[in-house]
Amino acid sequence: MRGTVVILTVFAFSCAVMTAQDKTVVKGELGPEGAPKEVDFFYRSGESVSVPVENGRFRVELPTDVTRSYDVGMGRHVKVTIVPEGGTLTISRRPDGRCTVSSDKVNSLTVALDSLMSFRRRNYKDSTLMINEYKRVIHANRDNAVGYMALFFLTNFGNTDPKTRFELAGTLAPNMLAEPRTAKLKRDIEAVYNTSVGMRFQDFEGIDMAGNTVRLSDYAGKGKYILLDFWSTSCGPCRRAFPHIMELYEEFGGNRFDVIGVPLWEEAGQSKETVREKSLTWKNILGTEESAAELYGVTFVPTYLLLAPDGTILARADLSEIERMIRESVR
Repeated sequence: MRGTVVILTVFAFSCAVMTAQDKTVVKGELGPEGAPKEVDFFYRSGESVSVPVENGRFRVELPTDVTRSYDVGMGRHVKVTIVPEGGTLTISRRPDGRCTVSSDKVNSLTVALDSLMSFRRRNYKDSTLMINEYKRVIHANRDNAVGYMALFFLTNFGNTDPKTRFELAGTLAPNMLAEPRTAKLKRDIEAVYNTSVGMRFQDFEGIDMAGNTVRLSDYAGKGKYILLDFWSTSCGPCRRAFPHIMELYEEFGGNRFDVIGVPLWEEAGQSKETVREKSLTWKNILGTEESAAELYGVTFVPTYLLLAPDGTILARADLSEIERMIRESVR
């Protein structure tokens, strides 16, 4: 998991006068009993706005923008996700606490997004059905936030190959690629594709424990199998995996195998403290800033790759699968 703090910025909706075409009205009919004091609208780039609730009702005007979607939170729970596509959206709360969205527009994108969410909840165990539906939704909504959400879900589903995700990302319309979160998702997808099985490793620079400048190419492609371990100090699973990586390193390390650790999203000094505290005896490339994560499309840690002696990427998998391949390949 990535240990970062997101700063939420409140939208200044009142700073500009929006015409009827520029705004989307969102109304809430939550009922007087058990209604929250406020409702939060979260945009995935880290922005948010809080709207007060009075007598179970609220009203807010959002800028119309079909490339965006907002998670609507009530208390600690996200109840619905909407697309501000113009017109009026009404959020109603049912007796069981769940919320529904209705719209005065035909073929509402919000309704389509709600259908996608419902489909996902009902069919999450059927990977083939899920993947085919995500593909259909992406092709049908390449110019709006519904397509983004389907691609986001597909990317995090884990059962699709990098080439498929790469090709689908390439179908998005220019207006979507100009939207920051979609542009980042596409960059991450491209990075994973460029560092998928069969590709050559991507080089990056950092420092070693002594403060000397080093590159991944100083070690990779030099005749050894390389376990590449992306980790961070704040990641519990990363730290719990260190003893097992140590066992592999002690058993196979030598002329045929090596481990290269790459701490992410933290200062080099913090990484050095962790390396010393955990007695990590293998090499670590510190202080790569965002470059290593961006090159490899790493959005969570731990992430493991296995490199062949010639620098070709053999696997991007969990540690147990990497270990199996090491035991089969390194003699």
